[in-house]
Amino acid sequence: MARSPWSKYEAPLAHLDIEERVSPVPELLGTNTVPSSIQADAIRQFLDGVDNELQQLESILLKLAERRDSLRSSADGHRALLSPARKLYPDLLREIFAHCPKGAPTHYPDTTSINLPDNFSPHHGPLLLTQICRSWRQTAITTPNIWSTIRFVLGPRSKTDPINLWLERSANCDLTIALLEHPNPSSRAAIWGLSCNEEALGLLASQAHRWKSAFFSLCIGGPHWVALDGAKGKMERLRHLTVHPSPGLNQRIMPTLFTGLSGLTYLSLNRHVSGEGFPEDGSNIKHFRYEKHEGSHGGSFVPIGECLEITRRLPNLESCLLQCSMFTLTSITNITMVELKDLQIQMAYHPRDRKPEELWKALQLPNLSALTITSQFPSTPLDHGALASLIARCPRLTSLFLAWYSALEPEHIIEVLQQASRVSSLRLRLHEYSAEVISCIAQSTASELRPMLPSLEEIHISMMSFLRSRTSLQMNSLRPFPKWSPAGWP
Repeated sequence: MARSPWSKYEAPLAHLDIEERVSPVPELLGTNTVPSSIQADAIRQFLDGVDNELQQLESILLKLAERRDSLRSSADGHRALLSPARKLYPDLLREIFAHCPKGAPTHYPDTTSINLPDNFSPHHGPLLLTQICRSWRQTAITTPNIWSTIRFVLGPRSKTDPINLWLERSANCDLTIALLEHPNPSSRAAIWGLSCNEEALGLLASQAHRWKSAFFSLCIGGPHWVALDGAKGKMERLRHLTVHPSPGLNQRIMPTLFTGLSGLTYLSLNRHVSGEGFPEDGSNIKHFRYEKHEGSHGGSFVPIGECLEITRRLPNLESCLLQCSMFTLTSITNITMVELKDLQIQMAYHPRDRKPEELWKALQLPNLSALTITSQFPSTPLDHGALASLIARCPRLTSLFLAWYSALEPEHIIEVLQQASRVSSLRLRLHEYSAEVISCIAQSTASELRPMLPSLEEIHISMMSFLRSRTSLQMNSLRPFPKWSPAGWP
């Protein structure tokens, strides 16, 4: 008869005394009495027996623990054979890998103090997938698109080996690259002269024909742009370009590296780069962002003259974000953007600047469908008459978001909204007079003679300050709209 795997433990267990040991001196336990010599001998004999039994138990427990660990290891190995992941075909696994994070964010912060690591960590991105098992490693290595994102931060150590690895494993896939300054400004000057960084940049430049999306947070005028010269004229696949230089002494001209980008469809710049060096023909660019640098003061915003200078060269824009100040040395002349469908303006204002009225009058946007206008500066005038005329010139406008932190008269806001006859989605963020505006909207939309906002389906109202008791009735009157939400309650 086959022996049980427990047979070798049965004999030692059989010799164990399962009865509880009785103290030879129970009357002394818990007292301060000193045992006699006879009692001391009995205690020593008792302790010897306890120690022997403890040693036997420790020996058995050690063997049992080893047996337990062996069984667990064997069970885990066999369970892995039944894992659903083993049923995944390599092609399906590659598709899953393609949707995994590649070690780089999908949207970079709109601030110049970007602090992001390289994406060569074994704890994130594609290197993590190579550490699961042999089959996953092989599948990950032979899936080029998960190696197609390279984020390189200038630093004191060479990164040419991991960059080479990414370039090799990405085969001929389109590349998404991000090149960033060292996050510590005091270390940048010393790092600029290191050959290891120039070598890495030159290596990436040699693959410029594969760049599809590129993000640059490098100080314009630094030596690293020279190392990228090899990319000039080779970026025929480039579609998305973001140039957000780190702070310098002055605004710098767009690097000549980016001339002749005929296939570019998306462009994002910040306050530290001027569009002066940008090519005249931007007819293929559909999406444009001109963003401020970090800080909330007016000088961190892009002068409106700079914004309009570039947008005039982009006749086929479909979406546009301008974080602009109204400062300009020249008058604002008419600008027509026939293809523009989505316009966002975040405005800074100083009393010495041009009035927003000049901008509202200059914009000719016949096919605009979404308009967002915000200002966090308390002295910014709305210039409601000119803004109402702008909205009236946008017959296709269906979405309107107005956030204004200056004190506005409710009748001025109503005058603007009366021109928004096709708007179905309305968002308002006002500093005061919210109750009066809500009341006017409710009464006007219910009017049969001349209803305001006849197409309105969705309304969101954020209020800076108001009394709940004054607005409860008006709030209830907005209930008939399919979608509405009051936000910013105190």
